[in-house]
Amino acid sequence: MSLGVLSWNVRGLNNPARRSSIRLFMQACNAALVCLQESKLDSVDASVVCNTLGPGFGGFEALPAVGTRGGILMAWKPDVLRVMVVHRGKFSITANVLSLVDGKAWMVSSVYGPHAVDDKVRFLQEIELIGQQVQLPWIINGDFNH
Repeated sequence: MSLGVLSWNVRGLNNPARRSSIRLFMQACNAALVCLQESKLDSVDASVVCNTLGPGFGGFEALPAVGTRGGILMAWKPDVLRVMVVHRGKFSITANVLSLVDGKAWMVSSVYGPHAVDDKVRFLQEIELIGQQVQLPWIINGDFNH
């Protein structure tokens, strides 16, 4: 069973054809944890997750888009990973992850950085705060919009 992690700036999941093409790609890569940035969705439910990633992704957490920007979807296969979201900020989702395959634990943060100059300092403060609490190996991925 694969423990692969996929991070992808999808530039919008509103189009059913785009969700379908991502699902086809997901079947080929067989990742157990997926972090999608720039979903542009203000609401995510199990149907959207299944249509986008496939039926194996029974666990997920989402951060809604603001207008036409942003949005994060973190999803995982619960038969492979036990995931507990520990922080849901304005710009990120952070979770503790335990592999049910090999017992290894780590943390993952998926970020979508702001475009507005005024928000960049708050973004960096949020990441710094998360980093101060990390006690395990840490993967930080996403779109930093430098």
